[in-house]
Formats: sequence, C-alpha cells, structure tokens
Amino acid sequence: IFSLPRNPNLILEESVNELSTLIEESIRLMIKDRIIEGESISILFSGGLDSTVIAFFILKAVDDKQRVELINVFSNDKAHDKLASENSFKDLKVLFPSRNLFFVSKTARLEETELLKEEVMNLIAPLQTEMDLNISSLLKKAVEKHPDSTSKVVFSGLGADELFCGYSRYKNSFNSGGFEKIDQEMKLDQKRLWLRNLGRDDRIISSESCELRTPFITRNLFEFANKLPFSHLLNLVSGENKIVLRRLAHK
Repeated sequence: IFSLPRNPNLILEESVNELSTLIEESIRLMIKDRIIEGESISILFSGGLDSTVIAFFILKAVDDKQRVELINVFSNDKAHDKLASENSFKDLKVLFPSRNLFFVSKTARLEETELLKEEVMNLIAPLQTEMDLNISSLLKKAVEKHPDSTSKVVFSGLGADELFCGYSRYKNSFNSGGFEKIDQEMKLDQKRLWLRNLGRDDRIISSESCELRTPFITRNLFEFANKLPFSHLLNLVSGENKIVLRRLAHK
C-alpha cells in the first residue's frame, strides 16, 4: 500500500467518482448487518469537510426509521465551531428532509475536563501531549451517553487528513524537499495512524461502551489515495488541500 507510485495521468473527475464509490461501499459495509435494530448511529460532527462527507453517505445509506445523531462538542471559547456545525446540519436536513436526523450539541467546560484529566491520561497512555489530552477530553465528552441516545456505534472522519493531504505542515514540507518530501511525510503518518490517533480515539470511545468506526481507514481507500497525483490533493498557490474530497463534497 505504502509503496504504490502516484499516477500523474489520472483525471480529477474520474478520481472524484471513484472516491464516491469507495466511501459509499465502506459505509455500507460498516452499517449492513452491523447495526442492531433500534440502536441509533452517532457521528462525530464538527461540520467540517470530513465529518460532513461521512454524514452524507450514512444518511444516503439508511432508511427513514434509523436515528442518526450528529454529535458536536465545543469548548467555552469556541462557540463559532458550534455555529459552523449547525449550518452543516441544516444543509444535510435540506438534502435528506425525511431522515431521522438529530443535532446533539455539548459544551466541554474547563472544570469538567480537569476532573477527567487523570482518567483520560491513563486511557491515552503512552501518549502524553497536551494536544492529545485536549482532543481526548472533547472526545470523551462527545460519546458520553445522553437520555435520548441508544447509540453504541460512533463514526469518525479519522484518516482523511493523512490520506488526502489535510495537515498544514505538509505544505511546509514542500519547502524542504518538494512533493517527494510531502509524500514521505504522508505515508509516515499513515503507517503510524493505528498507533497514534486511531489507538487513542478507540480507547477513549471504548471506555464509554461504544465502538469506533472509521470509513476512511480501509485498504481500498489507502490504495486509492496513495496512487493520486498531488494535483488531486494540494494546490500550493491557493493553499487548497484535500482537493479530491472537496470536489466530491461540492457535487
């Protein structure tokens, strides 16, 4: 998977269509015969590109009886994050007016996260950075049970940044070694994804008796993403990243 050469001859529109098929199939397999009747589906939902694409394809895959919850967590000083997610939720309601779709907003207060600090640090060990702690505290808040939820499955857009050149530091890598350096950085992140972000998030979500599902992290999507030319991923002039995923979202 990690040694696949990138193909400069691929056409962007065809890559977008292939990506659509692969994500749809990934989500279908993660839902079919694996959601118990009566249980809701939760999606970690920032309202950004990755989580909105995941939500779209889940809503496309389920029927009107299936309860789907978009879980948004924001800290006290980032109320604008809630507004962005609410706007994306409204867009999805327009696209899927008959779906049993709910927006669940939670606030992570500083005093609450401080009380959870020791438990969270034990769960994410051996990771010990402040960033891992903050992400994990918000995640634990997100998957806390609330009275109306019957969800035992949580979908995440994890992996999209590593596959589709989403991190801003990839652009910085170009200055030290061009696209070859970016490619090396991306594949290094992909190789250690299970050890870092995936392992961390899985332990946090499992602590709340839920199962993490990550539609972007499949062999087929890894193979697809690693053959894409950088013209389908990153525009160094405009700064646009995740180009193929953004074109899919705009379809």
